[in-house]
Amino acid sequence: MERGGEGLRVAWRVPGAGASVSACPGLGYPAPLRAASAARGRVLEEGVVKVIVDYDLCEANAVCMDVCPEVFKVDEDDNLHILMEEIPEELRPKVEEAVRLCPRQALRIE
Repeated sequence: MERGGEGLRVAWRVPGAGASVSACPGLGYPAPLRAASAARGRVLEEGVVKVIVDYDLCEANAVCMDVCPEVFKVDEDDNLHILMEEIPEELRPKVEEAVRLCPRQALRIE
């Protein structure tokens, strides 16, 4: 997985694809995600948030995976994967804790 010059990628899952997809800002990711980026800090749909990873900061320490394995996975090559496109409200407290505990502050939610 290549990293963009800015190092910031939005990760999401494509339904039925079975793999996570990521895109660098400004390189033409789907319109709903462009709109989501423009609405920083707001919940995108009632009760649903998205996770943003700054891969230039991420060291794949797996703290996030320990806190919320339903959403975060660090593979054997030390790559962080976001397992859900939209985080349901019941997982939000765990995701917020993972964001708070990230040693490099490489995570944020929108």
